[in-house]
Amino acid sequence: ILHNINVNVDGIQTLNKGQPKQNQVVVAKIRRMGQADITCDSHTHMRGYAMIFDHPYHAVTDETGTFVIDNIPPGKYTLKVWHESWKVTGIDDDERALYDKPVLLSKEIEVPAKGIAHVNFELK
Repeated sequence: ILHNINVNVDGIQTLNKGQPKQNQVVVAKIRRMGQADITCDSHTHMRGYAMIFDHPYHAVTDETGTFVIDNIPPGKYTLKVWHESWKVTGIDDDERALYDKPVLLSKEIEVPAKGIAHVNFELK
């Protein structure tokens, strides 16, 4: 079965390689920042996401939805949240669920000098 690794960053195709042979390692450096959608063109259920940043200020939530981003310099920032959608929009030819676009939320926050900023997001 032939698979491919198709990477689109913010809608721009950045990589499209055929499946490597067994035990073969393929290294590809992606220089474009943003949301990378990783798919196999032959199999709609084979997909993943990666966020590519040029800074260290990002986090993944724990099982309760809590996160911490340390060592942020004081200032005003836009905090962005991304979550894969859970809303089913249809069924593909193989009877697998198709999902809506990912949920994107953002809030303006201010990190005080020697302080902590708290923010809450609600996914509906």
